[in-house]
Amino acid sequence: MTAPEVRLHHLDLAVLRALDAGDLVTAGATAGLAIPADFARQVGMWGMFAERVASNPRDGDRTVTTVLAEDATVVAEDATVVGHAGFHAAPDARGMVEVGHPTLHEHRCRGFARGAVVALLERCRREPQGPARASEG
Repeated sequence: MTAPEVRLHHLDLAVLRALDAGDLVTAGATAGLAIPADFARQVGMWGMFAERVASNPRDGDRTVTTVLAEDATVVAEDATVVGHAGFHAAPDARGMVEVGHPTLHEHRCRGFARGAVVALLERCRREPQGPARASEG
């Protein structure tokens, strides 16, 4: 099975805080996406991500992204959020990272988690030290 095309869309601190508050309208407007109602069920997780980004802004690009379907059979006129994915922390001394990639129930078993992992791994290949450290000397 080949991974479907997906696009990762960064969620910044303002979006994470709105998600943690359960405010999908503000989160969606800030992110420029239609945020799925399932995201409201994960309030504690969004708060954890928000605290991580607030305490170390350099980790912001690594923390969490939405996974958008690029598959024409899923996407109608707007990008369809099929889940979220990201790195649990910055790379360790060996360059290793832990990845999370939950897919929304209605989009499971279609390869989107695989697509998210492929996209995250490609991002690691392009930016081995992470986006925030790539330009440091």
